[in-house]
Amino acid sequence: DAGAETFSAWCVSASYFLTGEHRPYRKDIGVFDRVQPLRPFVRYAPGEDKTVCLGPGAWEVAARVSRLDLTEGAVAGGELDNFTLGLNWYLTPYLRYTANWVHALTDRPATGPLPMGNFETNFFAMRVGYEF
Repeated sequence: DAGAETFSAWCVSASYFLTGEHRPYRKDIGVFDRVQPLRPFVRYAPGEDKTVCLGPGAWEVAARVSRLDLTEGAVAGGELDNFTLGLNWYLTPYLRYTANWVHALTDRPATGPLPMGNFETNFFAMRVGYEF
């Protein structure tokens, strides 16, 4: 029964904030909370005149390594390895730009109807995230 197969995967990631922020963790619900830039890109200066000030936002560099094994029982899907380097810019607690370079490698068995063998590719992805 192909529907009963179980595949395995793992991922290791690390990041560092160049501007001194941290990623808060909420123990009460077991999740990471949003990043609060120390000096948001756009903010009001303290005082009553509401002067608009510009700051650097929060800058984070990140790296990730992951593997997905798609071979189990009757399924011979091979393995997929990903190596990712990323740069994240948090303009405010609600607005983030991300850029990632991903190097992916596959290891497919030499049997089956699809092209087989090792494949390698690189791609660059950018995204804007706004939370409201």
